[in-house]
Amino acid sequence: MAAEGEDDKTNESTELLEDSDVTKQEEKETLEAVTKEQFKEVVGNEAITIITCERKTTSKTATFRNLLVLSFAFTCNFSAWKSYSNMQSSINKEGGLGTTGMSLMCVAMVLTNLFISPVILSKFSYKWLIVFSFLTYAVFMATGFYTRWATVVPASFITGFGASLMWPSQQSYLTNLARDYGTEKNTDHVIRQFTGIFYAFLYSSEIWGNIVASVVFRRESRNVTTDFEVCGAQFCPFDQGKAGAIERPPEDKMFIYSGFCVGMSSLGAIVIAFFLQNTKTEIDNRDGVCKNVRKVGALMVKSRDLKLLILPSMTSGVLLSFFAADFTAAFVSCPFGVENVGVVVITYGVVLTLFSFIVGRLAKVTGLYPIFFIAYIAFISVVVSLRLLQLDADSLPVAFVLAGLYGLAMSANEPAVAMLVCVHFREDMTVALSSTKAMSAVGWAASFAYSNWLCMEYKIYIVMVLYTLSFVSISALHLRHRVSGRLCRTCCPVSSMSKRADEITNRPT
Repeated sequence: MAAEGEDDKTNESTELLEDSDVTKQEEKETLEAVTKEQFKEVVGNEAITIITCERKTTSKTATFRNLLVLSFAFTCNFSAWKSYSNMQSSINKEGGLGTTGMSLMCVAMVLTNLFISPVILSKFSYKWLIVFSFLTYAVFMATGFYTRWATVVPASFITGFGASLMWPSQQSYLTNLARDYGTEKNTDHVIRQFTGIFYAFLYSSEIWGNIVASVVFRRESRNVTTDFEVCGAQFCPFDQGKAGAIERPPEDKMFIYSGFCVGMSSLGAIVIAFFLQNTKTEIDNRDGVCKNVRKVGALMVKSRDLKLLILPSMTSGVLLSFFAADFTAAFVSCPFGVENVGVVVITYGVVLTLFSFIVGRLAKVTGLYPIFFIAYIAFISVVVSLRLLQLDADSLPVAFVLAGLYGLAMSANEPAVAMLVCVHFREDMTVALSSTKAMSAVGWAASFAYSNWLCMEYKIYIVMVLYTLSFVSISALHLRHRVSGRLCRTCCPVSSMSKRADEITNRPT
């Protein structure tokens, strides 16, 4: 009898365990159904279901190592690219070849971001997209060996295609790292911190590439004008009497410089290929090009947050191209020679690097808005000084100071936009990043397009107005979320379904 009683108890325990397993399975299926429903989006009259793919979790040490590898590789690539692009308005000024090539690259970037990028980003891993993108940058810099319209124009479109894939891949990969490293409560802070670290490395590329450029071109070009009135705010690139003050370096020096640029970009691709951990995309998107274009358009039309980020994104592209093409030509190459472009841009890069790292740290304490406000004040001070500055033979130190202040202003602009996208568009991050990068490319393309046809004083007014409007947009976005955050804390309790999903997720198996 005792044995039979023990058997009955054993059978009862087995039945309870089976019932428990069934209950857990039902709860798991319920959670999957809830998750799938939350990721359902409607575009037009068609429903598109987006299912998240499993991503391998990594240790915090491995996560931080991947962050450093990613940052170092981008530093290698952009040490070459930023230096090379800063030189385009000086070394390829004939017929506006340099600025036209940069403008075409940005046009290709816009078109690819709108029509192709979302599809490709969903089908390939971020790692190999970045490797491919670095190689497209090397293609453009290789045109320095044979600079003609027939080589620059095709290379511009190839690089624009690669750049449109690189930036969303980078920011998505960086956000995945931050989510692996942090917890659900502090993910936003980790994203800001990681973004600050990444941009600190990235902006340091302004230093390394320009050191090489200043050494290679040292004393090989010289300023041939004694009339400083044709430079500065009075500089007009289409006026040969003024633009003729800039000389192109000898071809042998151009070959050395181009070889360095191609080699550094290739090194960045090798580092990513061999040392960066591979991850899959967050979204398994099987939609075609047309549906993705509609998704981008729908998000830009319906999302107030994205509307407020359109102008800051576009302004970011205009400001970067203004410094690369206009500031360097009018305030450095024209009065002091091409050999001084590198050393002036190094100052810009040092300040940009230091303050971009500080921005990531301060954003955790003060938020982004106070930092953006300080950057706005610094930028207005710079452009007013540029408009009023009267150049002479002793003005080179002033160019260093203004380049540093410009770097301070830029250290908060582009990282701030990237952080805001990652925080406010978690479910639509790929589409939002494609949209903002497309708008940034529009700014680049427009600025490079009119660079060869407007005098410097009008360009100064343009960037001043754009940055002011951008500051107003960021202020509106900050105020909107500050008010909505208060309303949510007082009037919007968490739904029971979300609580139930959290309980199921956190329950130990």
